Amino acid sequence: MSLFDPSQEHWTPRSFPAETLFAPGQKFGPTRYDERFAAAEADVDAGFRGVTTDGAVVPGLYQLASTGLSLDRVRQALRALVNALTPAQRAQVQMPVDARDVRLWHGLFTRRLRHGVALEEMTDLQRWRVEDVIESSFSPRGSRVVADIRRTSDLIGQVTGLFVDFGRDVYWLSVLGDLSGSEPWGWQLDGHHVNVTFVVVGDQVVMTPTFLGAEPTIIESGPYAGIHLFQEEQSDGAGVFAALSSQQRETAIIASELTPEVFAGPFRDNLELGYAGISATEFDETQLATLRRLIVTYTGYLPSGHSGLRYEEVLAHLDDTFFAWIGGMEGTPPFYYRVQSPVVLIEFEHIFGVGLEGDDHSANHVHTAVRTPNGNDYGLDLIRQHRERAHDPDVGAGRGEKGDL
Repeated sequence: MSLFDPSQEHWTPRSFPAETLFAPGQKFGPTRYDERFAAAEADVDAGFRGVTTDGAVVPGLYQLASTGLSLDRVRQALRALVNALTPAQRAQVQMPVDARDVRLWHGLFTRRLRHGVALEEMTDLQRWRVEDVIESSFSPRGSRVVADIRRTSDLIGQVTGLFVDFGRDVYWLSVLGDLSGSEPWGWQLDGHHVNVTFVVVGDQVVMTPTFLGAEPTIIESGPYAGIHLFQEEQSDGAGVFAALSSQQRETAIIASELTPEVFAGPFRDNLELGYAGISATEFDETQLATLRRLIVTYTGYLPSGHSGLRYEEVLAHLDDTFFAWIGGMEGTPPFYYRVQSPVVLIEFEHIFGVGLEGDDHSANHVHTAVRTPNGNDYGLDLIRQHRERAHDPDVGAGRGEKGDL
């Protein structure tokens, strides 16, 4: 029996007739994603370039540097998790930091193309260790968002009965690299509405790709009452648009009809997405303040210290930053926006109902994506430089320092 009474809320479960279900609690059959997954694997095997505007990587954007910030808590949390696993689980959870499977993350309704160990297959102790990894890797707000997203997935599973596709622990955790030395390392969490890659090179952190979403975004009743997800992302994005003049809004709007999905979601590592919308060079100081606030909302997911460094990295390219909007001139939901520069791509979109009824885009379902363009998603440009420096310690102002791919 469900713990939730949908009639108490503003949602209605989407109807899934029994004859359309592949198996009890499972929405789609094993062949649904054959073509899409084959294309995704072919793209991964073809190599990594990263998100660009035109297929050409901008060189020299990222440099190896000491931050002076400790990541010992994250490393210790990962070690404690690995030590709590069985030998079979350890073999399953550990992989090279640049393994091909790391790029095959997705939040689709299937258990295919998964890697690592599923949280639902872990013991209570092992799941507590995973919680420690998440809490140490995010800011308090960031870890709370991830926890609340997983709760919304549990709610959808109970409301719809699709317990194979949805659930608080229907997520896969992978441990990346060698935790014992100075080589790059990290972790990845993969599942519906939570796809996070956290990579450490020296004491630098790259936490992209990050794909987060929620349906529903607000819960007012039941055991998860009080969840309010992506309200800051929504209001701060709308705040940037509201601060624009009518003429500036016309420039910022790139379409009136929302797309089915954000552009930089799963299997889009080599996305070519040209700049569009309005340049930040056209903003006055008040408008720039709203844009900076929006950027902080996303960089603030990183742990203390690293969030500030990422914010400064983004601000250093403010003159090359564009803000784009899809939706109406009034700036109310539903809408899409993106912030794009050589070093960051942020996307937000109101999505149509998937687990819940609703064919129209609405604020009840949100997707967000954050990328590090020009070759540094997954920390791969920093990893390359690290390996080049290890091979040739004299690498300085040349190729290894500039970050050419």
